Amino acid sequence: KSRGNHWDSTKSTAMAVSALNDYVRVNKELEVDYTLTVTLNDRIKRVYRVNRDNMLFFDNRFITGDLFLENGANKVVIEKQGKGNLYWNASSEYFSLEEPIRPDPVHPWSNYVRGVLWALGRAGVALGGMDLAFGGTLPQGAGLSSSAALQVATALVTRALFRFPMDVPRLARICQESENELVGVKVGIMDPFVSLAARKGHALFLDCRTLAFEQVPLALGEHVVAICYSGVKHALVASEYNLRRRQCAAGVEVLRAHDPRIRALRDASLEALDACRAELDPLVYRRCRHVVTENARVLESKSALGRGDLRRFGELMDASHASLRDDYEVSCAEIDLLVDLARQSSGVLGARITGGGFGGCTVNLVARGAVESFRKEVLGEYRRRTGIDGWVFVSEAADGANLAGQIR
Repeated sequence: KSRGNHWDSTKSTAMAVSALNDYVRVNKELEVDYTLTVTLNDRIKRVYRVNRDNMLFFDNRFITGDLFLENGANKVVIEKQGKGNLYWNASSEYFSLEEPIRPDPVHPWSNYVRGVLWALGRAGVALGGMDLAFGGTLPQGAGLSSSAALQVATALVTRALFRFPMDVPRLARICQESENELVGVKVGIMDPFVSLAARKGHALFLDCRTLAFEQVPLALGEHVVAICYSGVKHALVASEYNLRRRQCAAGVEVLRAHDPRIRALRDASLEALDACRAELDPLVYRRCRHVVTENARVLESKSALGRGDLRRFGELMDASHASLRDDYEVSCAEIDLLVDLARQSSGVLGARITGGGFGGCTVNLVARGAVESFRKEVLGEYRRRTGIDGWVFVSEAADGANLAGQIR
């Protein structure tokens, strides 16, 4: 809602409980009872028992305002009976639009929202105050584009509140500028663009230069996309991502000296890159080789989907992971283990890392009837070798972000 000239955000108990419910459903543990303890300012406020029978009622009860946390010191602890604890930390942040919007090192999650408002203001949008509450069901650091989702949600609700015209490509660019310039990570435009333009049952083929895009039917037949969370997040993503961008830019400069038409690595062939190999630092060469070959894999993957060749599509997933691991070097031991275990599991056509790298998730193309055995075999062996509990959840291509209700 609009509120003066200030912006405020709160992760509420309602969101915490909703996230818990979704987590339990995804992990098929509805038979497990939970105890939820709500702590306000270090004092236990309420204790609830949650089980399969009352979970939905419990969720609705909180959403209607039974308890709403508005203080960053508050905490919700959800205890799974006999199996340890799950924690949800409430966090809130406030800033004024009457002052320049700057990053907040104490509440870095808020920078994704700050950045969108900053980029919209720079684009000439007249902003006003808002109270926003948000939550999610993805584990933090999973590499599943939750930062882009938060930015897109902020952009869409701001557009709805203040009724300014802005199309999908421009909104996506606003989100990219937000993360590039205020958050400080030189990401591309793919994540916010697909969050806005996705279509149910389709993959999105995007030209990141022209922003032309095509909805490609994702006809997987008897196969599904299974996402496997490693439980690992390494603190290298932002710095290493920016470094990769600089290394690729250095390669482009060498290539451009030979062919002025090369403005980016998408303009270069592998033959052109190999012709300049002696002039390139070996590390820069490998970084560029990944990008050049990955672009070729994207085009071939689109063709494979078009002709229904899922086996070839899976092979390209495997090749993509090998390139990300060896040439771009953004994988890690835990992710490589999950990919190797997936390839040993029956019914798997392909597996690769997804997201920014250095942890997070793998994405796997798995026969529908093999999902449960995949879950058991891969997660069981992963737990035995690493001591880490991973998750597997099946994902379907869904529509992009939209308003769930009317804003008056």
